[in-house]
This record gives sequence, structure tokens and C-alpha cells, in this order.
Amino acid sequence: MKGSKRQHKKDQLKRGINGITLNKWLRTFRRKGYSAIKYINDGAVYEKSYSDMLHDIILLSRYFKNQPYERYAICSKNSYGYICSIFAIELANKNAILIDATLTAANAKQLADIADYDFLLCNKDDIEKYSECFDNIAAIEDIMPDSNNVLSNEDYNIINNNNRTNGTLIIFTSGTSHLAKAVLLNFEKFVKNMFTTRDYCPGGKFDNVFVPLPLHHIFGLVRTLGCLMRDETICFGEGFKTIKRDVNLLNPHSYTLVNTLLEFMIKMRAFSPNTKYIIIGGSPCETELTKIIQSKGYYLHNVYGLSELGGTVAISKANDDPTYLTIRKGYADIFITDEGEVAVKYEYMFEGYYNNQEATNEAVKDNIFYTGDMGVITADNKLRITGRIKDMIILKNGEKIFCPEVDADISALEHIVEAAVIYEKDALTAVVVPEPDADEDIINEVIMSYNNTQPIIRQIAKVTIRHTPLPRTAIGKLQRRKLVTE
Repeated sequence: MKGSKRQHKKDQLKRGINGITLNKWLRTFRRKGYSAIKYINDGAVYEKSYSDMLHDIILLSRYFKNQPYERYAICSKNSYGYICSIFAIELANKNAILIDATLTAANAKQLADIADYDFLLCNKDDIEKYSECFDNIAAIEDIMPDSNNVLSNEDYNIINNNNRTNGTLIIFTSGTSHLAKAVLLNFEKFVKNMFTTRDYCPGGKFDNVFVPLPLHHIFGLVRTLGCLMRDETICFGEGFKTIKRDVNLLNPHSYTLVNTLLEFMIKMRAFSPNTKYIIIGGSPCETELTKIIQSKGYYLHNVYGLSELGGTVAISKANDDPTYLTIRKGYADIFITDEGEVAVKYEYMFEGYYNNQEATNEAVKDNIFYTGDMGVITADNKLRITGRIKDMIILKNGEKIFCPEVDADISALEHIVEAAVIYEKDALTAVVVPEPDADEDIINEVIMSYNNTQPIIRQIAKVTIRHTPLPRTAIGKLQRRKLVTE
């Protein structure tokens, strides 16, 4: 009997998710006069209601529909116009490609070409930067519609059409251990992922949600758009330099962060009196940071997901150990392979890697996505991520070395700021960023002492000194492959 009740509940849940479309979602905006977004420009706070946003999305979709282009790359800082552009492109049955705005113009063009872009949207301040590499380009600020334009009932017909099938979204993987791949998402499936976030992320109606993470990253995007499913208010600041001021002005209840951002905000004491929830993604919240947050009385949640999954599939419960994640029942089937890899079967995951069938075939087999993460599922059905398979070195004798463990050990040594290991010529090389007063001889002595405490397979054969920080992604993940190719 219990099994049939669970199946009935699962079927009800699935029917609810399947009934959600972009147009139905947008129709709910029409009569909501409360804030959808608060953002800061030149130190002043501006607000747009849900109905304001719908007005601008409809007019902007008309712009995109009338353009000859099909594939729009967006390379922009977080903004109201960015969000409206994503919705409007999809409403016009066209395709959005989200690219990291911190990349050089040449690197951004490389990703845009992978996704077969036709047109680039960026911030007005960056037009000159991107004009060096891109031909078709416009500033988001310049295409935003006049908010004084009045829409007729006929104008709203665009959201009454439920026969949308063409719109797609491309997000790039972070490229921590390989070149970035273009993850192709069906936008209607992505909308269903937004719907599922209502049930597991903390917070509620009218909460202010601070999102300093870039929208080109799946976690920042899912949390931002997911807030609009819950009648929350998205809050955008002006950047890291003004983050303390921005938090004071926006007074958020909830924060969407990664470890590096959380650590920075703790140092800056950049939390409002309203603070209730800290949502961490990208990697498990570090132990010391967890203790600090919980000592302040805030509720800490760690989420797990990937671009390929179009969102998150597991989350830790408030004030539990954030490395143990509750699997969202009824949404995704998660299991661990014999090799220890986390595999996920999920109806709303990605369509594949754009123009890369070989990589798609490697990652997806029998509609199951093999994440590349190592993990375990506990007896009480909690998921714990233990590392990345690509961070595992398999030696000729079959022994395995988990690089992040060695990274952490070496980084903790005296005179070393940070370090990472790579495998070269059948031996371990440590790339070390030393403290300013430590020369090469001192570092070599430190590593020699370290080697004396380690088994042969973990000993460092070569040391490379680096005087700049290790290369990392926008959310702080080590890009080990760059250390190999540099």
C-alpha cells in the first residue's frame, strides 16, 4: 500500500511539472505588481515588478522575432536586461548562448563559434572590447524597450501560444580538467527544472535573494530564474568591490554563493540583518566556513547539480553536515556505478553537447548521464560527493592518487600559499605559489621534507614555482588542465 501511495504522489508531481511551460509561467507575471528584481546602478537601487518584467520581455521578444538572426550569444554582467533578454530570445523561438563576461574577447569568440552564434549581446561599456572579434554586436542597454509603451491585449497573445518547441539554451562547462563543452538545453525542459526548485530551496514569497554569481554559470542561472517561480525578489549588486554597500542597500534574506564568495563575504562582514539562508553550490561548503555560518544562526544549504542536468538534484538539510545531500525524490534517479561514479537518470537533463556527438556518447548511455563525479550513497539515502574522476591519477602499477588530497597537503606546508599537482613523465609535479619571502631553495627543502613523510607513489619528483595565483574558474574551481599546457 505504501508503495502505491508513493507512486501516486510521484505521478501527481510529474503531471504538475509536465504542465508547466514558459508561456504559462510568464502569464503568472501579468498581475503581479510586487518586485521581481532589485538592482543597483551608480549606488542607487532600482526595482522592477513582475508585470514590468513581462511588459519588457514581450516587447523585447518582438525585437528578436523581427531580427534575421537565430542564435544570440550573451556576454554580460548580471543585469535586469540580461534576464529579460534570455526570456525574450526564448519567447521568440530563438536560441540563447551564455558566455563568461570575464573572458578576453578572443576567448569569448572561440566559445561563441563553438555554439555557431549569429549575434552578440553585451554591456554598452564592453562594445569596444568585443568589436575587435565580433561583427554583429549590440548593447543590451540599447535594445531594451521603452517602459512607457503600453501593451494591448493583442500584444499579450504571444504568451497565450503554448506551441513552443524551438528555443534552446547553451551553457558552457567550466573546463576545469578539459576544454569547455557547449551544453545544449531544451528551454522548456529548463523551465520545468525551475518549477522543481520551488520544492527544495529554502525561502519564500517576497524574500530578497542576493545573487552575485554570474548568470552564465548554471548555479547562478538556476537560482536566479528559480526565484521567479516562488515570487521572490532577485537582487543584483554592482560587483565585488561594492558588495558590502550593496548588501546594506538590498537587505537580502538569502544568498546564492560558492565557497570563495562566502569566504570573501565573511571577511567583509557583508550580511544584512535579514539574513536567514546561505545556499552554496559548485563544491561542498568548507568545514571552517560551515562552522562560522552556523555560529551566526544562519541556515546553510549545499546543493549539487551540473550544467548537463539543467539544475540541481540534491541539497543538504539546514544545519546538517553540508557534505551529505538529500536526493530529491520523484525528480531524478541517482546511483553509484561499480567504479564509484555518480550517475543520474533525469527526464529534464540536457540534449547533448552541441556539435560534439563523441563527448555526448561518452557521457550519456541508455539515457543515463555519467557525471564524472565520485561519490557514495549512504544507508539513509544521502549523497556524498568525494571528488572528480578526472582528478584521479592512475599510476602504471594501478595505484590511484586523488589530486585534491595532495594539493591540500602541500598547500598546508610552511612557506606555501597554494599548490596543485599534475602528472608529467610518469611522476608527480607540484606547481607551487610560494609566500613572497620564500625562494626556490626554501620551497625545495619544504617539499623534500614532505617527501620524507610520504609513500613513494605520493612523493613529488619536480617542483615548478609560480608567482601568480593558480588558474581558476569564475566560481573558484582549479583549472588543472591549464597547469599541464602552460
